[in-house]
Amino acid sequence: MITNKLNEGLIEAIKEKIPANSNIANVLMDNLFIGREAVYRRLRGEVPLFL
Repeated sequence: MITNKLNEGLIEAIKEKIPANSNIANVLMDNLFIGREAVYRRLRGEVPLFL
């Protein structure tokens, strides 16, 4: 599905932009103001990542 590919691409782009020693989940929690479970659902692809 196209939404899944867009989400995967967006997550990969975010990973490339953050420092190597940073945790992507923590970065997303801090910047999107959502909880840990919500972040991990988005990283697993269960819920689309909306910006």
